[in-house]
Amino acid sequence: MEQPVSNRAISSSDSYVDMDEEEEEEEEDYIASPSTIKEIIVQLINSESTSLSSSEINELYLDLENELESLRLTQLNIDEFELDSLEISLKHLINILDKSTTMHSRYFSCLTQLLFTIHDLIKKKLNNDNSYKQHCFEVCFNIYLSHSMLNYLRGEELTTDKIAICQLLWETLTDLFCLPSTIKLPFQGNILSDYESVLKAFLIYIDRYSTRKEKLVHILLKLIGNLSDKTVCIPSFINCDYVPHVLKWFQNPAVSYQHRRIIISLIHNLCRHECGINEMNKHNAVQILKDFKLNNIDSSSKSFNKRFMTVYYMSLALLLEPIQIKTDIISIDQVVDHLLLIAENAFVSDDYYWDGFHISESLIVLVKLFVNDTVADYVLQRKQKLKFFKNCFLQFSSLDENFLKNDLNRLARVSIVNILWSISFHDEWKTKLQNDEEFLSILNNLIKHLSEEKDDLLLVQFERKYLSTVTQALKGIMFNLEDGSVREEENSIVQTTQPLPSAVAAPAPHHLSVMISYSHSDVDFVKTLVDALKPYESLFNVWIDYENCKSEDLWEEIALSIEQASVVLLIVTQSYFDSKSCRREVTYAIDRKQKRILPIYVGSEYVASGWLGIRIEGPQYVRFGKKSFEETIEQLTNMIVVETQPKTEPVHYETPERNSVHVESNIAEHVELAQKSIENTSVALWSADDIVQWARIENISLELIMLLNFRTGKVLMKYGKLVLKNENDEYIVVSQRFQQKYNKTLYREEFAQFLCAIENLIRNQQHQGNIQPLRPVSFTNCLLM
Repeated sequence: MEQPVSNRAISSSDSYVDMDEEEEEEEEDYIASPSTIKEIIVQLINSESTSLSSSEINELYLDLENELESLRLTQLNIDEFELDSLEISLKHLINILDKSTTMHSRYFSCLTQLLFTIHDLIKKKLNNDNSYKQHCFEVCFNIYLSHSMLNYLRGEELTTDKIAICQLLWETLTDLFCLPSTIKLPFQGNILSDYESVLKAFLIYIDRYSTRKEKLVHILLKLIGNLSDKTVCIPSFINCDYVPHVLKWFQNPAVSYQHRRIIISLIHNLCRHECGINEMNKHNAVQILKDFKLNNIDSSSKSFNKRFMTVYYMSLALLLEPIQIKTDIISIDQVVDHLLLIAENAFVSDDYYWDGFHISESLIVLVKLFVNDTVADYVLQRKQKLKFFKNCFLQFSSLDENFLKNDLNRLARVSIVNILWSISFHDEWKTKLQNDEEFLSILNNLIKHLSEEKDDLLLVQFERKYLSTVTQALKGIMFNLEDGSVREEENSIVQTTQPLPSAVAAPAPHHLSVMISYSHSDVDFVKTLVDALKPYESLFNVWIDYENCKSEDLWEEIALSIEQASVVLLIVTQSYFDSKSCRREVTYAIDRKQKRILPIYVGSEYVASGWLGIRIEGPQYVRFGKKSFEETIEQLTNMIVVETQPKTEPVHYETPERNSVHVESNIAEHVELAQKSIENTSVALWSADDIVQWARIENISLELIMLLNFRTGKVLMKYGKLVLKNENDEYIVVSQRFQQKYNKTLYREEFAQFLCAIENLIRNQQHQGNIQPLRPVSFTNCLLM
């Protein structure tokens, strides 16, 4: 390798020497010492306190310059310890920059020599040592954190010589992040929490120079994109207000395509963390993305490559809420098709990558979308992808553990079992899984041998409420496939042969037991609620997992608490809807144990839909946020105590007037929301959720609607025309199915209510071609008395 040459010119008189004399001179050449350089810089720092004269300071700078010049000739021989010493020296020089009002004439030369030497040494180490990335990051960001550099990045006033020095530092250090070896930084935890002032300064720099210093801005955007790829760091970006800035950059028509490609990746990275999604939705990100597609892709000849569109679709999918998925099924179909394309192509590749995307990146988005039954039906019925997901499960379950040390491969396995857990909630697809012996065998084997510890560590950085560990998901799948039979057997043994665990002891006679089912995302509200209910312990016991679960089998204790509960309170939020664990609790409480449930809404906006909405029918619910907390607690306790008592004698309600009014307002609210959802919509275009809303308005048993499982309005109409031809025979068949599923009778008047409603629906369709706004039924007979 060619040796670096000194910056000093070689005089002509020194250009020709005898070989023996040259060797002798080489032996006597002075070798610079990093420790000597550090000592000189320390003397310069202390020059004021030691009262050095100007000439002495000049001498020190001259010595430093000579030492650094000599160092440039011998830098290839510097070991790691000496490099650390040089980095400390650079830090000391930056301190001089921060403290001095005017810079010495030789300062710039000394800083340049030292900076270039460190740059070259770090660059060499990065190429040879992958573990050195984090150290490189810390060296650079600690310099960015200096007072002078922050002022430079923010565009604050600096002297001309300081601007030149800071620009040199900025360009030289930023160059290190252009190396292929620094694209993926390996650090664990949120290392950016110590550098949030730097992140904020980056925003200002980009806003100021986005069009004037495109190369540096491009490098900086890439650096931010790489840092945000560590999902655990996303809270720091949110704290620094990145979301509105990133969306502003994305919308700016002056932004180049190269910059926009990085910005869409940054949007995707921000959406990979729950707090990023929340912040994006606050700033209307879904509409911004859709408008961009409409104005720049659909109606333009501009070329956006496949990778750009893939990241775009993944971002959109992560941002969409269930109600948006329901009302915008055309867009969601495009998203799902794109995600399936990535997953299927990546699955058949040797390293599970396709077009630069790992299979886990698309699967984890599908996990979120599968929470919505509309998407699950689209993928499984229209796209027939159950076999693909089973093949993924079989493949990732049989992989060698050494291969699964790769976080992305493990994340793919986590995603697959979460998708299958969602699938196992659907009767048709559950049956197919139950009949697959190979699948069941591997499922049982994994449950026995897997540990949650690694998955727990893996999922910490993602903070996704809809993602469970492999072990949790596997047990959830098995529970659904067994239809609770194992749980029923275990429960009968517990009740007949041994006392119940103290954590879930049976309530005393005539004493009510209240179980609270909630998403852990809402734990702060739940703790407040539990504390507010403690004064009512003479009326009922409150069971909550964080106070009562003592064993390793959390689900076992939750199931027991549901079985022994007089009423189950559901804390109904978006997080609850998204959680498969919560869905399992609701399924067990309502579908299998026919428990009385009382939905509790948190906030004034959210209304349950889909699998949750269909199960919490009826006018009874409590909503916190519309009245004072104390009034709502009083209403809740009255509903728990009065409505859960045995109905052997007439019940006298403590505050009938206020609560009757409240229930009427609840009913009116449900009806109004239902009408808005399906008003003026053709029945043929109705979704499963629309059918549920129609059933609520017509006072039809939602259990009956769940049993018949209509997925579209077209299917509902077809069924109605068939059943009206032979009503009695169909009632016999349906009532038998109803008895088997719910273990109770479907009365003829309930079936007649359904038939009358569907007959009216068909008549309106025939006469007018679409559905008129539906007349709400009277709920007077449902009021709490």
